[in-house]
Amino acid sequence: MLSHGHYSIHNHGQLLIVRCIGSWTNYTARQMSQDLHRQIKQICNQPWAVIFSTVDWELGTPDIWLPLSKLIQWSAMHNQKKMAIVYKKRLQLIMLTRLLEPHKTIETEAFGDEESALTWLAEFQTGSAKDTNLGS
Repeated sequence: MLSHGHYSIHNHGQLLIVRCIGSWTNYTARQMSQDLHRQIKQICNQPWAVIFSTVDWELGTPDIWLPLSKLIQWSAMHNQKKMAIVYKKRLQLIMLTRLLEPHKTIETEAFGDEESALTWLAEFQTGSAKDTNLGS
């Protein structure tokens, strides 16, 4: 639903790339969490990582944080090792960092561009992940 913001999820081996777009509602956060949960189940038998691109994200309503928090908690218990946050607006980084604070097992880094994030997560990539353009 484009009226509630949207997202895309791409899988490249043990690396998931999540691109958040627009302004989210609780519905969008729950849908993304469910879709990402299904993707994680396919790879969580080994360590995995995620790029969370917020370049085109406008955050959302206050009730988006509970489903995201539950997803991060579940992910931490299911072999997630790293998260790269690609951001343009400092508020996005602050909000996501607060959300990740309790989950010390997930190593987190912030980047201003997706190329740097992909380099940092190179160990988790297979296929054409290095050619993935998050901006398109």
